[in-house]
Amino acid sequence: RRLPAPALAALFLLLAGPFLEWTLRQCARAQTRPSPTLIWELDPKGPGNNRWGMRYPDFPAEPEPSEFRALVLGDSSAWGDGLERVDQRFSDLLERRLRQAFPRRTVRVLNAAVPGYSTFQMATALQQKYLALQPDCLLLATNSDWPRESLPDRERLPAPWLRPVLALLDTSELYLCLVSSVLEPTSSLSEPGPSGPRVPEPESQANLEVMIRAVQARG
Repeated sequence: RRLPAPALAALFLLLAGPFLEWTLRQCARAQTRPSPTLIWELDPKGPGNNRWGMRYPDFPAEPEPSEFRALVLGDSSAWGDGLERVDQRFSDLLERRLRQAFPRRTVRVLNAAVPGYSTFQMATALQQKYLALQPDCLLLATNSDWPRESLPDRERLPAPWLRPVLALLDTSELYLCLVSSVLEPTSSLSEPGPSGPRVPEPESQANLEVMIRAVQARG
């Protein structure tokens, strides 16, 4: 007796799904992926990225007893755009200098910069992802909030009711691979919109202060 067509389709997806995900991941090789709360973020499975969504070697969530952790938030300059090698970034140079100066301590300068990030995205990422990693020091390396013809960042976020749906879809590698294959997350920066900065100046200043206070609150 033959299986009904819906059952055959479900069986095919069950068996072929992992292979399709792997194939699309190899084809996409995307550095970034869409995010319902950050607009875009580094893909933890992208080339050179770790599980925390950083362009940095992987490390445990819990710091060692004598460990010093500095966290770098920034845009493409801090991420290392235009450099021949990743280890030429200022964060890598600083990490090597600190390790030489304090050879008996574990020192990590975590580079969580993302190309194109605004202070709005940095402040959100710090609260959502990086405070849990218990940084001792915060380094902010941003050029500006990109004044250009584009919508403000807050207006480019999906509707609040849609964010949980997108967050659920983000758990599917197949969905992320398909989206990353056809969408360049930062392309929305050039969408038609009112002239002005992505983050208004008062909000930009407030974002910087929020990030500083958040790290200071850790003591």
